[in-house]
Amino acid sequence: MPFSASLPPQTMIPPMLRALVSISYVILNKEGTIIDANDGFYQLLKQDPASSPQDISPFIINPDFNTLIALIGSNEDGILHRGILNYLDSQGSGHSQKGLVYCRNGNIEIISEYDIKESEQLIQTVLTLNQELADKQRELLRANRAQDSLLKKLEETQSQLLQREKMASIGQLAAGVAHEINNPIAFVSANLGVMSGYINDLLSVLDAYTATESLLPAGTLAAIRQLYQKKDIPYLREDSQQLLNESRDGLRRVRDIVQNLKEFSQIEQTSWQMADLHKGLESTVQMIQSKLRPDTIIRREYGHIPLLQCHLAEINQVFLNLLTNASQAISEKGLIILRSGCNQSWVWIEIEDNGCGILQEQQSRIFEPFFTTRPVGSGTGLGLSQAWKIIADHGGHIDLNSSPGQGSLFRIRLPLVRGC
Repeated sequence: MPFSASLPPQTMIPPMLRALVSISYVILNKEGTIIDANDGFYQLLKQDPASSPQDISPFIINPDFNTLIALIGSNEDGILHRGILNYLDSQGSGHSQKGLVYCRNGNIEIISEYDIKESEQLIQTVLTLNQELADKQRELLRANRAQDSLLKKLEETQSQLLQREKMASIGQLAAGVAHEINNPIAFVSANLGVMSGYINDLLSVLDAYTATESLLPAGTLAAIRQLYQKKDIPYLREDSQQLLNESRDGLRRVRDIVQNLKEFSQIEQTSWQMADLHKGLESTVQMIQSKLRPDTIIRREYGHIPLLQCHLAEINQVFLNLLTNASQAISEKGLIILRSGCNQSWVWIEIEDNGCGILQEQQSRIFEPFFTTRPVGSGTGLGLSQAWKIIADHGGHIDLNSSPGQGSLFRIRLPLVRGC
């Protein structure tokens, strides 16, 4: 049977031996079917390759094919016979050749040659070529696997770079907002302070005039008292102070918003440093507050945790991803619980929700890149994989405990000492 392109590569006779007529080379399966043969084999059997036989059993007589199959035994790969091979060609004539019968990859290879001395050298060459071919196939398989792994890493790296670019953009935006807002806040705050002093001075003067009422003529005093009541001076005295206090409180809230944005993006942090995880978590909660349902309750159960050496901007990104998932899992009367604590080796942060939970069969895949339980088009599937990578880069772990309909709990564990 001529060689077919659909056959596995290990069944192919090396090209340099295919056209040789001084060497007979045939590859068989264990049923005796001819998988491939060179021109020398067909010449030995006096057969036309175009009408080649499919079964070798009638042509090899010593050792016969059944004997060769019996020799395979438990040693499937190895030499079955070395020495004289007796053939019977298609015209009934016998032929004896010096050769080798070899079992490789479940197939039987028979190589023989008229010149006994050169035959052994050529047989060794064939075996070496076959071995090199098998080695190249294994190398190619390893290279393909390495390429697949590299492509996957490139996709993850690209998504991380995109996320970092987004964080850098947020940081630049925060810097611009802080610069543009803090300046007007400063002079508004200063003006409020001055205005408060002016009002107090005016009220002091008013009190001084009030103290001299007995010295005024009756007509003048009546007119002043009428104006005093018409303008409701007691109310103005009280309300002016309240308005000033509310204005100061509004300015303080604007400062807090800008500060939360700066702390979330950590625009001033360029390397690992000691950071307060509670502060980072709280700034992230403020960032996501507008995305929560109005009836969502955030309960804090913080323990004492020390400052931790980390890249807080990246840790804040993990908090943001987990809090976003929690907010999306909640349908009504939502509850998000934030917990923290530590032991001798680890600091841990827990984010728990009472949302829809995660199916058991999905939990083993939620940290895979591009895997999402949300409808197509409503999520990239990168949030949790990025969170996993960030925590892993910090030497930590993320654990999940979830049941459908019972909510989810994510626990972040970070080493107290970097490199643990």
